[in-house]
Amino acid sequence: MSAPKPRLTGAKRFFAVAACILCLLSAGALVYLAGAEWRDRRAGEGFYAGLAGQAAGGEAQAKGESQGEGELQAKGKPQDKGAQTPPPSAVDFQALRRRYGDVVGWLRLADSPVDYPVVQGRNNAYYLDHLLDGTPNAAGSIMMDQANSPDFSDQVTILHGHHMASGAMFGSLEEYAREDYYRQHPTMELFTPQGDYRVRVFAAYTVDGASFAYPTGFGGEREFSEFIRRAQAATPYDTGVTPEGADRLLLLSTCAYDYRNARFVVLSRLEPVA
Repeated sequence: MSAPKPRLTGAKRFFAVAACILCLLSAGALVYLAGAEWRDRRAGEGFYAGLAGQAAGGEAQAKGESQGEGELQAKGKPQDKGAQTPPPSAVDFQALRRRYGDVVGWLRLADSPVDYPVVQGRNNAYYLDHLLDGTPNAAGSIMMDQANSPDFSDQVTILHGHHMASGAMFGSLEEYAREDYYRQHPTMELFTPQGDYRVRVFAAYTVDGASFAYPTGFGGEREFSEFIRRAQAATPYDTGVTPEGADRLLLLSTCAYDYRNARFVVLSRLEPVA
């Protein structure tokens, strides 16, 4: 004959019920936070997709379609010898800056989510969790480091972006860890108010964000060459591209999850588009 099951006293029953309620509340909070994060991510991605669509539409208009006011339209080339000199960029930054004053450029990588305006704030904190229009959002913005000159004139210009799980923002940069991805995407495009650039990748690797120098310039040719040598040695494949001292570089940085404070960086050479 089995022993009777012990009955919960009033106090024990209270604590058992309270524990169940706390578990349910915790689960509900997790579900709510996950849903809020999903909505936040979708809102950020939708915002940037809209901007990219307007820019693409403007480029199509510049090729012959009628141009609408207020759109981010690319400026067309002169059709005859008597036309005005073409503007320095394919993107109409004058129109873009009327709405978003901190914009300094636009970065695009074909066949990837990277098709974003670049901003520079007063510090490296604000645009970590704000969109171009000031809306708080976990996606943040693609942000030029506060230590850089906004015209991309430094020897190294640094751009920061979040590593979103969806691949948005700079979440797809980790693909450059694979040689086959690099072979399919050896260049990007950078549009700036001063002129446009072909961005030729020459290195991609993981660094310790707590100790990596993130240079904007070098003390001389030897220091520059050593930086390039180390970057190429850390890259798991040979790109065949070796920048020289007179070249300007673009450094893209995003979070990595190899270890604490890990960052994945992609280094490129800026080549002006005639």
